[in-house]
Amino acid sequence: MPPNDTNGTTNGVEAPKPASLIESTSQYRHWRFSQRQLRDIRHASNVAAVERVKANVKEEQSAHDEEERPDQAVEYLNWDDERLLVRFYAQRLQEFCRVLKFSDTVRATSITFLKRFYLHNTVMDYHPKDILYACLFLATKVENEVMPLDDFASKLRIADVQSVLSMEFTVCQGIKFEFTIQHPIRPCRGFFLDMQHSTSDTKALREIYNAAHNLILSSLLTDLCFLYQAPQIALACLQKAASLQHSDIVDKYIETRLLNTSDTSASTEPGRLAKSDLQRVLKDIQEVLDKDENVSMDVARQLDRRLRICQNPAKNPESALYKKRQAEKEAAENEKRRQKAKTEERATVPVETVETAEGELPMAEL
Repeated sequence: MPPNDTNGTTNGVEAPKPASLIESTSQYRHWRFSQRQLRDIRHASNVAAVERVKANVKEEQSAHDEEERPDQAVEYLNWDDERLLVRFYAQRLQEFCRVLKFSDTVRATSITFLKRFYLHNTVMDYHPKDILYACLFLATKVENEVMPLDDFASKLRIADVQSVLSMEFTVCQGIKFEFTIQHPIRPCRGFFLDMQHSTSDTKALREIYNAAHNLILSSLLTDLCFLYQAPQIALACLQKAASLQHSDIVDKYIETRLLNTSDTSASTEPGRLAKSDLQRVLKDIQEVLDKDENVSMDVARQLDRRLRICQNPAKNPESALYKKRQAEKEAAENEKRRQKAKTEERATVPVETVETAEGELPMAEL
């Protein structure tokens, strides 16, 4: 092994910096985007879905011998319509978790699963009302708060219990089998404990922490989990909660514990940012929280009515196209099995036998 130079290089080549714990997570590597990237992904997914559904609708109409409707007669959902509908069902997940008294961690994980799933999938293929139960049930397993499926279905009044299990694997595929989620809940608790060493006003600090925790629960419904790291979201919520209570506890903590004294130099200590960088990130997060609004039931109903017209018939078990493709799939599988059996039969060579006093024996044994 070549010796290391005193300045941290190997034979004159600078050694790569080790990744931080956050940078090594699948969340950072696969589920972190810029605003533009997030918009482009959703737009591309929506455009591809609309073209796919249009083709399948025409095939469905042909299977029924129906007269084709002109494309302009169908108002397909755009990417922002899809985002709003998914947001509404994320709000429903919040309500379900309160009713079933699941922890905030289960709430956060189930909502994140839902948002990740629809980043690369479309509501025109999978209606959110069919996906959200699977997301919640899967989250209870991931966070070790498993509830028996029958009890789960009974409390949420799910008529078809097996539909939860049937969609579970689809959800796992949609989230790329990456189940570990880094939420702002835990770092918020960590900041709260650390700040107790820098202030004597623990009552005010507790009130700030409780308010920040509620802000974090609201942030779960936004796109912040795709844009920023969990500790950054937690700190922004703490700072916002403190400012609402006219307290400088969090600002003092940030200044003394988390910031470099120099605003122009790069960070020299792991985990520290230049003041302007951190304050800009915190401000951007707080602006998202300030502008965030829930999706009303009326808006969701309007979107759902439009969705009924433009749902993908290839995903509907009651459609003629679905039944046709299933029949074709079964026929192909039967033909494959028949060909395999035929090949095996040809490969079997009959063994010659001869008669003896003890009966017939194979030639190989004589």
